[in-house]
Amino acid sequence: MLGKKSGVGQRLLEKYPRIILWHCLNHQLELSVGDAISEVYGANHFQVFVDKLYSLYSESPKISESWKNFQEGLGKRY
Repeated sequence: MLGKKSGVGQRLLEKYPRIILWHCLNHQLELSVGDAISEVYGANHFQVFVDKLYSLYSESPKISESWKNFQEGLGKRY
Protein backbone atom coordinates (compact mmCIF):
# COMPACT_ATOMS: atom_id res chain seq x y z
CA MET A 1 0.00 0.00 0.00
CA LEU A 2 2.92 2.34 0.45
CA GLY A 3 3.80 2.22 -3.25
CA LYS A 4 6.54 4.34 -4.78
CA LYS A 5 4.36 5.91 -7.47
CA SER A 6 0.69 5.92 -6.55
CA GLY A 7 0.24 4.04 -3.29
CA VAL A 8 -1.52 5.40 -0.24
CA GLY A 9 1.83 6.25 1.33
CA GLN A 10 2.93 8.27 -1.68
CA ARG A 11 -0.35 10.17 -1.75
CA LEU A 12 -0.03 10.99 1.95
CA LEU A 13 3.56 12.10 1.37
CA GLU A 14 2.44 14.48 -1.39
CA LYS A 15 -0.15 16.02 0.91
CA TYR A 16 2.00 15.95 4.09
CA PRO A 17 5.69 16.17 3.04
CA ARG A 18 7.04 15.82 6.60
CA ILE A 19 5.29 12.50 7.24
CA ILE A 20 7.48 9.45 7.90
CA LEU A 21 6.41 6.23 6.18
CA TRP A 22 7.56 2.69 6.96
CA HIS A 23 6.39 -0.90 6.78
CA CYS A 24 5.60 -2.47 10.13
CA LEU A 25 8.32 -4.80 11.40
CA ASN A 26 6.17 -7.91 11.01
CA HIS A 27 5.37 -7.07 7.40
CA GLN A 28 9.05 -6.41 6.64
CA LEU A 29 9.92 -9.80 8.13
CA GLU A 30 7.20 -11.52 6.10
CA LEU A 31 8.45 -9.90 2.89
CA SER A 32 12.07 -10.86 3.69
CA VAL A 33 11.20 -14.48 4.43
CA GLY A 34 9.10 -14.66 1.26
CA ASP A 35 12.02 -13.35 -0.82
CA ALA A 36 14.44 -15.79 0.81
CA ILE A 37 12.14 -18.76 0.28
CA SER A 38 11.66 -17.90 -3.38
CA GLU A 39 15.45 -17.90 -3.84
CA VAL A 40 16.17 -21.22 -2.09
CA TYR A 41 15.03 -24.22 -4.13
CA GLY A 42 14.45 -26.67 -1.27
CA ALA A 43 12.72 -24.13 0.95
CA ASN A 44 10.24 -23.31 -1.81
CA HIS A 45 9.19 -26.98 -2.04
CA PHE A 46 8.93 -27.15 1.74
CA GLN A 47 6.64 -24.10 1.77
CA VAL A 48 4.38 -25.70 -0.84
CA PHE A 49 4.27 -28.88 1.26
CA VAL A 50 3.35 -26.98 4.45
CA ASP A 51 0.71 -24.93 2.60
CA LYS A 52 -0.92 -28.10 1.24
CA LEU A 53 -0.75 -29.76 4.64
CA TYR A 54 -2.42 -26.74 6.24
CA SER A 55 -5.08 -26.75 3.53
CA LEU A 56 -5.83 -30.41 4.11
CA TYR A 57 -6.22 -30.06 7.87
CA SER A 58 -7.97 -26.69 7.91
CA GLU A 59 -10.74 -27.99 5.63
CA SER A 60 -11.22 -31.30 7.45
CA PRO A 61 -14.67 -31.57 9.10
CA LYS A 62 -13.31 -34.10 11.59
CA ILE A 63 -10.55 -31.74 12.74
CA SER A 64 -12.95 -28.76 12.81
CA GLU A 65 -15.28 -30.75 15.07
CA SER A 66 -12.36 -31.70 17.32
CA TRP A 67 -11.38 -28.02 17.68
CA LYS A 68 -14.98 -27.08 18.42
CA ASN A 69 -15.18 -29.71 21.15
CA PHE A 70 -11.84 -28.60 22.56
CA GLN A 71 -12.97 -24.97 22.70
CA GLU A 72 -16.27 -25.91 24.35
CA GLY A 73 -14.28 -27.90 26.90
CA LEU A 74 -12.44 -24.71 27.77
CA GLY A 75 -15.74 -22.90 28.12
CA LYS A 76 -15.13 -20.61 25.14
CA ARG A 77 -17.30 -20.25 22.07
CA TYR A 78 -16.09 -18.80 18.80
